[in-house]
Amino acid sequence: MKNSLMENFLYSEAFNYLPGYLKAFSIVLEVTFAVIIVSFLWGLIIALFKISPVKIFSKLAEYYITFVRGTPALITIFMIYFGLPQFGITINALLAGIIALSITQSAYIAEVIRSGINGIPHAQMEAAMDLGCTRLQSLRQVILPQAFVSMIPAFTSEIIAISKNTSLLSAITVLEVTHYTQIVIAQTFKPFDFYFILALFYVAFSIFVMKLSKMIEHKYSDFLTDHNHQQRYAT
Repeated sequence: MKNSLMENFLYSEAFNYLPGYLKAFSIVLEVTFAVIIVSFLWGLIIALFKISPVKIFSKLAEYYITFVRGTPALITIFMIYFGLPQFGITINALLAGIIALSITQSAYIAEVIRSGINGIPHAQMEAAMDLGCTRLQSLRQVILPQAFVSMIPAFTSEIIAISKNTSLLSAITVLEVTHYTQIVIAQTFKPFDFYFILALFYVAFSIFVMKLSKMIEHKYSDFLTDHNHQQRYAT
């Protein structure tokens, strides 16, 4: 059929805008990478607070996680970008987006880390502390390396969620792929073509992240197994 859906897509103007899509997608990658780093570091601190024997720390972490997870990411973005100027703090849209998404994802990552740590038998922590390690040293040298393997699938889901949530930044005029798509559609009046390309970008990135995480999981599991064997032989 001459006017078939595929033919309309192939002969559309969509591919003429591919360079612009690539440039916009580079902003998605930039934001995603920044949010991964910031949210992981902040999430780790929140997780350590949550499992802390000091009650005030664990309660503060619990309230933070409950509030942030209960707040839509878009509202957090608006609070940072539109709300802070009320107090004399003005930041550009890109930085506001990174801060807001980092706050949102840190609560989820904190729970991932907490679950991973709690999944390791408490006897290992006690054994490490009996050998003279402090609680922090035990976490860093014994618990976290083992817990990391179980965290990888959840981290993968969070990274994919971060990349998808970058589309929300179009609401504050960050020129990532969703905002770019809206501009192109306004010029061409061909929404299906360009939303389809937009979907392909996100699907391709998600597949890449899933494949990479599988490779890291296998490599790290093999490394951990070899390391444990070497320690047993050494003793």
